[in-house]
Amino acid sequence: GQASQKQKLDTMSGLFEFARDMDHVRKNPFKLIQRPKYKKELTDRILTPDEVDRLIAGAIRLQDKMLIRLLYYSGGRITEVLSVKWSDLVEREGGGQVTLFGKDGVTRAVLIPSPFWEELNAFRGHQREYVFRGGHGTRDGSRSLNRKSAWYIVNQAAKRAKLGNVSPHWLRHAHATEALE
Repeated sequence: GQASQKQKLDTMSGLFEFARDMDHVRKNPFKLIQRPKYKKELTDRILTPDEVDRLIAGAIRLQDKMLIRLLYYSGGRITEVLSVKWSDLVEREGGGQVTLFGKDGVTRAVLIPSPFWEELNAFRGHQREYVFRGGHGTRDGSRSLNRKSAWYIVNQAAKRAKLGNVSPHWLRHAHATEALE
């Protein structure tokens, strides 16, 4: 996109500035190139509660719906949510709690509202290790769904919901916005 084009131009320009400072070149040709203008407003990447509902409805399999909902309700990063095991889910009064294991060993507990908690437990069915299992022939749930698959699931649901390109991280922003309101 335009953001990565700008980043590449800035990188090359920086390299030429360095070469100029070292007297290897006289001019920086990248100074003449106009940088693309782009909007990087966070508000463009925040889904409304209605859009989140449409996104969930756009998912076909139950596991995919649950993935989108847990991303939204927990506000977790994709890697945190994909690594959730059933043992990381604990019942609490008025619902449940999920423990997310984040970057740099940061652990946090997030409350899950009652209706979704009950649906998660119904989804659990027979005991498996990972909530979102992936890989071929791993019916025992010994492998979690990978990031690429999760991105694909969210993106396809977004296309069906006519929301354009949506990344799993948008659900994190949507959760934060909803929590603030």
